[in-house]
Amino acid sequence: MSDSQRLLADYADTGAEPAFRKLLARYVDLVYSTAVRLVGGDAHLAQDVTRIVFADLAGKAKTLRQGRKWQPPPARRSFEILRWTVFRMIYKERWKLFGEEAAAQWVIGKYGRQ
Repeated sequence: MSDSQRLLADYADTGAEPAFRKLLARYVDLVYSTAVRLVGGDAHLAQDVTRIVFADLAGKAKTLRQGRKWQPPPARRSFEILRWTVFRMIYKERWKLFGEEAAAQWVIGKYGRQ
């Protein structure tokens, strides 16, 4: 078991926040920099993604254990969460923009340009 797996196991078994903080400190820069690249350079969105990734990892810590092994390892799991979080957030942002554009077109169609 790697050191990261031990930290996550400690957090999952006892709720030891210092263990999770060490895990966070180890991976936060890597997760954030990857999020920045995946969201096209939007720093605020990347911060939101990073928060969600670690909140999901903390919430799923107990369910990641299968017997005495961790499947998958914490680093790989955090990147799986990262990928899906970015996908969900970009999808929501695009639908939000689509809705705003559709509403603007409806207003223009109904009331004309002013």
